[in-house]
Amino acid sequence: MPFGAIGVILSFYLHDIFWKPMPLSFFSTMGMVALTGVVVNSSLVLLVFVQRAREKGLEIKAAIMLAGRRRFRAVLLTAATTVMGLLPTAYGWGGLDHFVSPMALALSSGLTFATVVTLFTIPATLAVGHDVRWFIKRLFGIKNKEEGVIID
Repeated sequence: MPFGAIGVILSFYLHDIFWKPMPLSFFSTMGMVALTGVVVNSSLVLLVFVQRAREKGLEIKAAIMLAGRRRFRAVLLTAATTVMGLLPTAYGWGGLDHFVSPMALALSSGLTFATVVTLFTIPATLAVGHDVRWFIKRLFGIKNKEEGVIID
């Protein structure tokens, strides 16, 4: 959600400077709410793939790289088709609607920004989180389930 909100605010700001003023209205906020579901879905596609690869026995870094290779196209194409479908409504190609245009602009710009950021931050966060978890376990002498029983 924060990535989408940053993309929406940045887009409306740049839209006001270079194109024509577009108000950040109730409908654009509704677009931001709708954006949360799509952005979360992109993250879940990557996370579920990593989890399934880990269940099959892959190391975390190999699972993250495999998820990036296999799911990159699916996440990117889903976002691209949604953005391309919203552009005519956002910019009024074929007729401008002052109520729906801000919502379409919020959805398309937020989705573009959030997808790009998600494709980089989710794998990086997983890798860093795994390393931090490993460090904490090592620091306190906690063994993994595969290694045996946890001893105090």
